[in-house]
Amino acid sequence: MSTQSTRTLTLRSGLGGLLLPLSSLATGPIIARSLGPEGRGLMAAVLAPVSLANLMFTFGLPEALNYHVARRLIGLREVRGVSLVGGFVAGSLAALIIWLTTPVLLRDYPHAVLSARLIGLTLPVTIAFAAFRGAWQGMRCIDRINGERILGVLARLVTLVVFVALGVLTPVRAAWITVIAGIVGSLVLLQGLRLGTPRTVVPLRRVGSFAVAAGLGTIGGLVVLRLDQTVMVPLAGARELGYYAVAVSLAELPIAFIAGVRDTIATIAADSDEPAVAARSARMTTLLLLPLCLAGALVAPWILRILFGAAFEPATTMTRVLFLGCTANGVAAMLGAGLMALGRPVLRSICQAVCAVVTVPLLFLLVPPLGGLGAAITTTSTYCLLAALLGVLFARGAELRLRDCFVPARADVESLRSWAVSRRGRLGQ
Repeated sequence: MSTQSTRTLTLRSGLGGLLLPLSSLATGPIIARSLGPEGRGLMAAVLAPVSLANLMFTFGLPEALNYHVARRLIGLREVRGVSLVGGFVAGSLAALIIWLTTPVLLRDYPHAVLSARLIGLTLPVTIAFAAFRGAWQGMRCIDRINGERILGVLARLVTLVVFVALGVLTPVRAAWITVIAGIVGSLVLLQGLRLGTPRTVVPLRRVGSFAVAAGLGTIGGLVVLRLDQTVMVPLAGARELGYYAVAVSLAELPIAFIAGVRDTIATIAADSDEPAVAARSARMTTLLLLPLCLAGALVAPWILRILFGAAFEPATTMTRVLFLGCTANGVAAMLGAGLMALGRPVLRSICQAVCAVVTVPLLFLLVPPLGGLGAAITTTSTYCLLAALLGVLFARGAELRLRDCFVPARADVESLRSWAVSRRGRLGQ
């Protein structure tokens, strides 16, 4: 695959990845001003366990389908079977856990328990779609995935605006709108996938083994990413979660671009056997994200005041701390994709499991006295640890120097500059 094609594909993936956080940035001020800090926190409290389960209980199925479809090792029949069966089994287990744990997580808000439980019943559907999305990613059908995101974003935005205009938006209704809009967007994945004849058909147990190995790391990684909001209400209250959710929505903007690129990098590297693609992407991530995150931390007070109002000013320090961890998170995403492309999901899983072990006690130690700031410190610290561990293992596996994973080279700067010049020239035509 040419360098220009790789750049174009990764750019489209990154821009697609920005759609969800940009939607949150567009709707976030509306929701925050309508519900207030405590209402915004309750909405996040209802959604956080479901979001955690929706990602954790995919058990590595999207990564496994991405990898095997990219290498043309399975066909459409196998993809459908893995998605449907895996989604039903994993989603049912996740829904059961949500049903049992919700009364504990929302003990201070008993009126929201039933709705949170019912939202959990959508997990078999959303997990099946997540697995199927991995196959689309393996085919590099970025436009279809972006179409899913656009439809979901528009459905959520329009519905929220209508509810706010009518004066009937509540935290629970906002949570329902978010989940249902995501399902509506995913409907575009059901038609049009064409895989052709696989060059080799591997046994499904091999796909399952890859998924389990990747899934172990997914669980660890999601403990790092999502556990903070899940436990915030019992440990610090809904108001603190409201501040923290707003801080996360701002700090996720640069990371969302990287999240979209990550899966594409894994696909390209797996298909072409070029692990250096991931290393170069990690360096470019540092080059791009570091100045953006520093700027974000600097202007955070003004952004919060303008978009969300004075009531959310206590989120300023949390936002700054989260921005400081963004670059490490982005680099870790690229290096993790590199390990997946090397066919070593277990190594990624080990790194994420180590970080999960660090995250849990830090949350319970720092959140009660510091609230959202304690969660932000924990998250940023674990991002840095994860990037370091993945860098060491990926460099060894790819036979690269450690600095090749982290330190931008002159060629990277020149590549970025030439790409920007070419884009500016096209826009000027």
